[in-house]
Amino acid sequence: VAGLLTFFIEKHKKEEFLVHLLAGFLSFMTFGFLIFFVYKTRCEPVCDQMQLVLDAIFFKHGNYEDMLGYMRTFQQQYGLVFLEEIMMYIKEDYRILQYLNAFFAAGCVYAMYRVSDILFQNPAISLLTLFFTVTFVPVYFYTNFVYGEMPSLFFAMYATFFLLQFLEKSGEGIQFVNKKNWYLLTGTILFFTLAYISRTNLIILLIATALSLAVYAIRNRKYQ
Repeated sequence: VAGLLTFFIEKHKKEEFLVHLLAGFLSFMTFGFLIFFVYKTRCEPVCDQMQLVLDAIFFKHGNYEDMLGYMRTFQQQYGLVFLEEIMMYIKEDYRILQYLNAFFAAGCVYAMYRVSDILFQNPAISLLTLFFTVTFVPVYFYTNFVYGEMPSLFFAMYATFFLLQFLEKSGEGIQFVNKKNWYLLTGTILFFTLAYISRTNLIILLIATALSLAVYAIRNRKYQ
């Protein structure tokens, strides 16, 4: 596999579109595989996972009794229950969440590739990142784990991607939002918000991002 990758990189390292196409194709294949994986495993959520799914269904029907029970103790779960409640309008079945996790996992594959492409601007590194992301099997087992991990990772990855694109289009230093990059900043804020709603421990990433932006701003400041 490493030999084939090396050959592909040397032959097509200047064909950026082909590499993008490969990333999209592998993401699509990952999605197909995970849909099949979820369908065949038929893994039922347990403990807190199932409690959140049940609360999402209860809230959908106007039953808020558990607000004085489980949700009173674990109030940080309200955001995830809200997102799951929306999905319950499609079908009141936990499997819809697992199939959605398959989409999120496949989306993470492509997002990781695009982030590495912006950071390193090196086709070889981008292809290796794509390869190791696709073959990182442990994350695929989270498709059956409906507890917010996959959506939070998906939203966080694309928030990071939008942020990097925003900084790239802003030029040197952090400048005011303009007509060329306002949608990227909007996407960054929206996806970071969804990531935090899905899993509140994403506050760690938000803090790390804020510190990185502070360092970036100091290093790229302009003196008048």
